[in-house]
Amino acid sequence: MKKNWIRKVIKIIGWTLLVLIIVLSYLLYRFTSPNTDDDIIENFEGETYQANISYENFKDYKVR
Repeated sequence: MKKNWIRKVIKIIGWTLLVLIIVLSYLLYRFTSPNTDDDIIENFEGETYQANISYENFKDYKVR
């Protein structure tokens, strides 16, 4: 009986960790992926403040 209980607990913990890893991976992707300039400007439409997007060169890279 005790082995069945341990297997159930391990299975529940495993599935919980799997779901947690999937959710955290999605959230990490969603919050770290940059938005396009058009998306940013669209989000500020009708707002009091307007987006001002500019680019600078830093170590031979174009940075927003």
